[in-house]
Formats: sequence, C-alpha cells, structure tokens
Amino acid sequence: MKIIAAVSIDGKIGKDNKLLWHIPEDLKRYKLKTLDNICICGVNTFYSLPAVALMGRTHIVVSGYEDGKEIDVPDGADVYHLINLADAIELAKELKKDWQEIYIIGGAMMYESTLDLVDEIDITWVNKMFPTADIKFPIYKLKENFDVVGDSSWVTSVKGLEYKHTYYKRKFADGKTV
Repeated sequence: MKIIAAVSIDGKIGKDNKLLWHIPEDLKRYKLKTLDNICICGVNTFYSLPAVALMGRTHIVVSGYEDGKEIDVPDGADVYHLINLADAIELAKELKKDWQEIYIIGGAMMYESTLDLVDEIDITWVNKMFPTADIKFPIYKLKENFDVVGDSSWVTSVKGLEYKHTYYKRKFADGKTV
C-alpha cells in the first residue's frame, strides 16, 4: 500500500473538507498514478472528489456509518463502502490484481491511521503556508519512519503555486529502506 497526498510546507491538506489549492499539473499526475488502481479513502474525501475522479478506479470508502446506511455513488463508479479500515484493507487486497497498486488518498484520519501500515509515500509539497487550515497530514512521522528516495526540484504551476514531488520509503530497524 502507498499513500499519495498533496501537503503544504506547514503540513496542511485542507480546510472545511476542501483542498487549499488547485494545481492542474498535479491533478494530472494524480490521475496517472491512481487510474486503474484501488483507492481507499474516508467519506469526507470521497464526497470532496468530483465524479470524474471516481471513474476508472476502484474506491473503497471507510465511513464509520452503521451497516445499512449507504453513501451516494455516481452512476458508473466502482465504489465499496465499509465501516472500518481493517475490512477496507482486506477487501483491497482481495480485489487487487497483480499489476495494481493500493493507494490511501485521504483524508487526515486515513493518513494518520495508515502511516504505520504503508511502505511508500508519494507527496506533492506545496510551497505555501496555510495557518488557518484545519486539516493536517501527520508529517512528524515522515522523518522518524521514512527515507527520501526521490525528490524533484520546485516548479511553478500554471496557477502560480510552487510545488515539488518527494517520494519516501519506509526505514527498517537496520536502517535500510524497502
């Protein structure tokens, strides 16, 4: 399993269940990475996605809703709804084909709950601070548990924001990475 996220340099990922920025180049990259793969997310992240982002991927939504309460799914979307993370991960492993990846795509609670379970993290860093944002990525665990194995240079989006991609792999007790 892998985490994919866009995070500001002060660790923020959203405010009021909305993204803080719009970087078209990164959205294209996200699409290429997740297309035809399995995405696990929380219900707030699921509802924040446009219908087009649901197509061409299998989504497993963890909501905590009681059994029987359904989530709204657009026609043509491949979506499963489960009430706990352990069942979502098990289902993802059952559905996964050899060539597929399992991505954790958000939100904050999903990142926090899975950071100790994944071996790889793909972060788009946004070079801006958002002091009033209320949704955070658990960046404190990155330095403790992961090594940087790929880091791009800062580039400027067509929307004017600077961003870069950093790829992390889990450290093991012997100091080696995956």
